[in-house]
Amino acid sequence: MLIERPSLGGLPDEILEVVLVICAAEGHPESIASLAATASRFFHAIYRSYDHHLWRSVFLTLFDDPRAVRYPCTESIAWERDTKTRIWAGRYIVKYNPGPVLKVLGSHSLRSRDVTLYTVEQPHSKDVLTPLRALNTIVTIIRTLAPDARSLSKTPFHTQHMHTSSHLSTGGSENLVQLHARTGSWPPNVAHTDEASPSVTWLRTLFAANTPPMLASRFSGGSRDGAPRDTPTSLAASQILSYLGFFPACSDIPSQPASRDDARCPAEALQRVFNMDYLSPRRGYGPYLPVRPPRGSPEADAREASLGTSESDSDDPDWEPNHNEREVLPSADQLLPDWAWLAAARTVADCVLHVYQESEDVDKLAAWDNLREGTWLSPPGSHTAEDDPSNISASLDGEEHMQQAGYDWAGAEGVWRRLTCWLGYDDLVYHHHYGRYDDPDLDQAWIIVPFSLRITGYSPSPIPKYADRPTIHVEGEMGGAEWEGSIDISNEDIRRVHGTVSMLSDGSVRWSITSMDEENADDQWASEAVQLGGVGSAMGALGMWTGVRHEVDDPLVPLPLNRSD
Repeated sequence: MLIERPSLGGLPDEILEVVLVICAAEGHPESIASLAATASRFFHAIYRSYDHHLWRSVFLTLFDDPRAVRYPCTESIAWERDTKTRIWAGRYIVKYNPGPVLKVLGSHSLRSRDVTLYTVEQPHSKDVLTPLRALNTIVTIIRTLAPDARSLSKTPFHTQHMHTSSHLSTGGSENLVQLHARTGSWPPNVAHTDEASPSVTWLRTLFAANTPPMLASRFSGGSRDGAPRDTPTSLAASQILSYLGFFPACSDIPSQPASRDDARCPAEALQRVFNMDYLSPRRGYGPYLPVRPPRGSPEADAREASLGTSESDSDDPDWEPNHNEREVLPSADQLLPDWAWLAAARTVADCVLHVYQESEDVDKLAAWDNLREGTWLSPPGSHTAEDDPSNISASLDGEEHMQQAGYDWAGAEGVWRRLTCWLGYDDLVYHHHYGRYDDPDLDQAWIIVPFSLRITGYSPSPIPKYADRPTIHVEGEMGGAEWEGSIDISNEDIRRVHGTVSMLSDGSVRWSITSMDEENADDQWASEAVQLGGVGSAMGALGMWTGVRHEVDDPLVPLPLNRSD
């Protein structure tokens, strides 16, 4: 009697699925396609199954479950398609991953403009759709990370509004000095998470060797004239850089330079961040892509009309045009993040932190798990029915109702830390007009200050598809340029702030905060920032601040924001 030899073909489909899922978990998902090519039975079991159990299991073994995200950025999930696309994107990235760096020309300084040599070929320069598809897939993986299970937020959805007429008020709320003393200085209070994210693990494996050339090329080499290279592909690469914070192709650079003289930052990043010509009304005076009104639109007609001058104006030698009236600001639904600028700002901020802060603290803040949604959000179901944003359209018929409807979907209310780094005005003007920001003696000033936000009300979202996330109106206090962190509030530079937290059309969260002057009499500085990662992430927001009146010679300063309590 012949004994049949055991084979995969003799396994039930259920056992076969378990084997294939284990293959994927061990880092060999391509073995699924290889097995399907060997026999029709396997092909039909893998690609013609009556349900999606196999592909759903493989997907959830390798990646986080997108269905768990409270504020999703994708409309639907196709398990087989999405699994294949993500695996393909990973293989494409690996194909053009440099692996070990053969040689770094020039000095080890990040300011070097010499290009790193790689061990593999570069993507074909004429093929723009393939790398764009791969990079956008990586972006989707980052934006669908599983919600953070740390639940650090102590703020309920229905917040207690603490209205004070001055930062010197005591009453039942803490002033900024007390909040600063209670929450510490830096880094933010972000605990280690014990719940692993499969997607974060997959990303760490993917980028374990080095920054791929398609990402590193954003800041290594570069054009000396600062010419923009903001194609859709480069913007997608910049978005990944903004999220993950790679140093640009520098595997042998120490994580913490020995002294402030070692402050290394790519000249191209500095040139982009501190470009005084960057801000314009077309960008909404923020880190957004420029918006051009369509020809013949009311906005374009208004622009043409505002550019005209009267005869008396032209005859006046002292007359100057009002630059603030030359352009009509884009509407909120037209604004999209300029990831090229934000990636440069992330690089500049990271370089400052690596020089002046402990490397362990920097790594704690930059951990990719901090991109996960919900670190500063209350658990689902914590808000009451009257706070449900779905009731906003029916209840917002007056100012009184606007102050009641809504909930803190962004984790805005709390104590934050803001890092500001800038160049001296003389250095800024000189390098803007004459230099290339590659001066080895160029030094950046920096300060980390606390600021607190409390919710004052809500208004409808400017983006209809995000009606469940109403615009949050906030106010609070912030440490100014002379903040010292002392226990005497009378000697501290404390500014009042106000602003909004709202949505952009691509699903990003927009932070618009204005701070007042030393006397807290007039608005002085305006900041615009974009959330990094999911809503309420511990990674915080990244943006810029500049003069509130947007004068021609106003400085431009990168601005990371991180909540600490």
